[in-house]
Amino acid sequence: MLDRPKRTLSTPRKVLFAALATVGLLGAAEVGLRVAGTVYMERYRGSVERGLPQDGGDEVWAFGDSFTFGIGADDPATESYPAVAVEGASRRLGRPLGLKNRARPGLNSTEIVDEFRDSLILAGPRRPAAVVLLAGVNNERWLGQSGQFCLAVDTRTTVQRSLADHSRFYNVIRWVVLQRRPPREADAACIEIGGGFDRLEAERPDQALAAFRRALELDPDNGWGHLGVGLAHARTGDHIAAIPAYRRAVEADLPSPSLPLVLAWSLRAVGDANGAAVLAGQAVEIEYLRDSAEVLLGWLAFDAGDPAAALEHFQVGGHLARTEDGPPGGAGSTPYALDGLGWLALQRGDLTGAATHFRECRVRGDLAGVTPHRLGWCHLGEAVSVLLEGRSEGVAELARVATADPSTREAGAALSAWAVALDEGCAAALPAWNSTPTTPWAVAGLRACEFADPPAPAGALSHLRSSPSANVTAWVDPGDTRLLHADLLRAGRLARDAGVPLYFMTYPNPDGQPELASATHFAGDEAFVPVIDIRDRMRTELAEGAAWSDLFVPDGHPTSRGYRLMGEALGAVMSGTEYEP
Repeated sequence: MLDRPKRTLSTPRKVLFAALATVGLLGAAEVGLRVAGTVYMERYRGSVERGLPQDGGDEVWAFGDSFTFGIGADDPATESYPAVAVEGASRRLGRPLGLKNRARPGLNSTEIVDEFRDSLILAGPRRPAAVVLLAGVNNERWLGQSGQFCLAVDTRTTVQRSLADHSRFYNVIRWVVLQRRPPREADAACIEIGGGFDRLEAERPDQALAAFRRALELDPDNGWGHLGVGLAHARTGDHIAAIPAYRRAVEADLPSPSLPLVLAWSLRAVGDANGAAVLAGQAVEIEYLRDSAEVLLGWLAFDAGDPAAALEHFQVGGHLARTEDGPPGGAGSTPYALDGLGWLALQRGDLTGAATHFRECRVRGDLAGVTPHRLGWCHLGEAVSVLLEGRSEGVAELARVATADPSTREAGAALSAWAVALDEGCAAALPAWNSTPTTPWAVAGLRACEFADPPAPAGALSHLRSSPSANVTAWVDPGDTRLLHADLLRAGRLARDAGVPLYFMTYPNPDGQPELASATHFAGDEAFVPVIDIRDRMRTELAEGAAWSDLFVPDGHPTSRGYRLMGEALGAVMSGTEYEP
């Protein structure tokens, strides 16, 4: 019997069948991952939709910033929204729940989610009954603060992005590769940039500049690195060096809507009023940049000798003329607008009005959480107004605080010497003035001492009623919410892995931070996390006759009543009761 000839495959068929087998295996892996993920997510979603588990832990953990801590309440320990929510949920469930409020004022979204992660690790096998999280507002304090510069812009096409993002197998392989891949130079640059912004926050611009330069050696085209160089130079008053760095950031297509505004401030500082006005005029058209741009336009009008226009811009930018439709002076730009009004009053010789504006600037800055050394011009202005009256009381302390601001450091030291000259005579002040002989305040002191001892400040300082260099501080840049979105998704993964119900809150201002609320809702949809959006409830309260001051303190934090509305909404959802805003 003849053997049947052995059948073979041609090379093209081998390639085809190998490809089909690979596709089949990948498809099977994808299906398996999707089935497992669906089962797990349905179980997690069901536990969340039912509210707090009856057999779960006896504590609710709260993570967030000052809005979760309870700043603005009469007693944050008992009147913050987590405290109110736990009180209501305990009553509805018929069992006592404890609260661990781990929020801290000033935290950004990355730090908040890190706190959640660390708390899970430290708790070991013990788990809370639920976790509530509110984050995002402090991501705006710096252009690119705390990680936005690490989130690369996605350049894939829509089709590529859709296929990759929806492939479980691709995401598993990507995660494995990223765990083992050594850091790239761009990653190392990102770390340096993060350190640079931290040093700027700590008022160490020289150290920040060194960090940004190290980052640019690793990644010369990094727009965040160039922006950092510009901010570091601006912080020390070197706007000539800041401007080309800002322009390099613009050329790098940095996704930072506020970048043209900080460039405009530096252009104004070097005398390019036209260039600054063009950029400020463009920024006014962007809702969340409008207040800051109005303040800048006020200074440009001040420089141009148009006090009426300056007054109007400062009042609009600082919300100082609003009484019916919102909180007077409740904007983040309010202290800086009051600073402008103070120097405007000095210009027209109204020393009492100037001192009042400068003091109000410091009060509003404190309410808004602005550290004193970022209001150096307010302290400096009040010191000048006191000196122009021929008095020295309090000048030394005001000038001392001003020296902590790099842009007012030398002027503060010179003004402190003025107070010494008035009390002790010229000889006691000369060493300080001679150490900064080019500072206008020192020049004025040295000249005044040529004619009188002690000197007469009213005449010697009269030429100082002109525009100071505006302090470029924490301009709001909320347009980029990628960091918040990524951190909230990370919080969702942590909660799912721990089997803990998680709830997201939105910020309560009915008209503020709309981009943060949108990012929170998007992340909640993706992570199957309920989002308690309290803004409609706040609008209803206002429409029904509540005054803004009933619900919010001047800096925008809720009052005890505002926190109670937030807590009641959260408590209803946590206890499985339908919430009606």
